[in-house]
Amino acid sequence: MKGRLVHKVVLGVLCALVLSCKNETPDNSADLDNLNLLVKEVNKMAPRQLDEITRLDSASATAPNIINYYYTFKQPDTLTNTAEIKRLVQQGAQANMDGIAAKKIFKGPVLFHYVYHDTIGKPVFEFTIKPTKE
Repeated sequence: MKGRLVHKVVLGVLCALVLSCKNETPDNSADLDNLNLLVKEVNKMAPRQLDEITRLDSASATAPNIINYYYTFKQPDTLTNTAEIKRLVQQGAQANMDGIAAKKIFKGPVLFHYVYHDTIGKPVFEFTIKPTKE
């Protein structure tokens, strides 16, 4: 059961990342205006249920080069080992980011910040990744 839950969480994160990357701006610039356009497209789809327990709530851009994704875990009490889930989600997000060669999508450096809360807004975990492969 635990492995299945972790798999679903990782899958949810990867889906959100792929959805956001399909909506990048035409010139692929990493300036705040273009990040805001990307965020606007993500927010048009939000909130979006990604799996049984993970919902993408919204996204935002922070100057000069950070895209923030906000998620809710619907059943945080089932997440018995949040450190392990965070590690796996972060690994999956990084692998997906590198797999789509995100460094080529944006002209400048972009950081992707993921924030997870429970249904009452209590923080579960957060992390930031950056593309590492061309």
